[in-house]
Amino acid sequence: MRGRAPARRAAALLFVGMLLGGGATAGTIAVAPTRVDLPDAASLGAVDVQNRGTNPRRFQVDVVRWPRAAPTTPAPEAPPPLVAVPLSVVIPPGGQQIVRVGCVQACADVTGSFRLRLREVDEREAIAGEVPVLLNLTLPVFVGPAPRDGELAWSVKPSPEGWTIAVQNRGVRGDQLTALEAFDAHGVALGMDAALPRYVLERETLTLTARGAASPVRLRARWGSRWQDVALP
Repeated sequence: MRGRAPARRAAALLFVGMLLGGGATAGTIAVAPTRVDLPDAASLGAVDVQNRGTNPRRFQVDVVRWPRAAPTTPAPEAPPPLVAVPLSVVIPPGGQQIVRVGCVQACADVTGSFRLRLREVDEREAIAGEVPVLLNLTLPVFVGPAPRDGELAWSVKPSPEGWTIAVQNRGVRGDQLTALEAFDAHGVALGMDAALPRYVLERETLTLTARGAASPVRLRARWGSRWQDVALP
């Protein structure tokens, strides 16, 4: 298994390169993996953060819940059950840091969607004529089993643009819809107006549009790398 790790890491790296004022290139930060899946709250996830630049980089790290929209009446929010360790990291040039995320107490019923945040802190003195650039990296963290086919409720109805296709996630955590194909009764593929991939969080409904005169009767949806076949009523 260890022999395959470098190839997987290279495929999953998220490179973040930015330019400072004056045309100088900021250090490159690489993160792998770009999402954390915990089958249950007793599991522990790890993210490898690498500094491929020439300057040390400092980040503050935390975990927050992942609501799609802010509440209409703001209220004090309880701390999320997940924590990240360490809470602050300094990564030297060419160095790396493992950030771990998991649940520490009252974890029995913890499920849902969260975000692991790495927010850069700039402690260097400003240089005249240079625009400081700070990185704010956010990675999805999912706790619990991925939504099963029976927990992904699909529906279709006519719309001025063609057909509105909706999927409601009734699972305990979110997942990523990476592709969607729609077919009519003759097996002809319909055009899709879908900006994918999109995350569909728990208890969330995502709507997309299919073009065509004939109603879609079958869908093929890809969640990550898993395909789901859907027969519409």
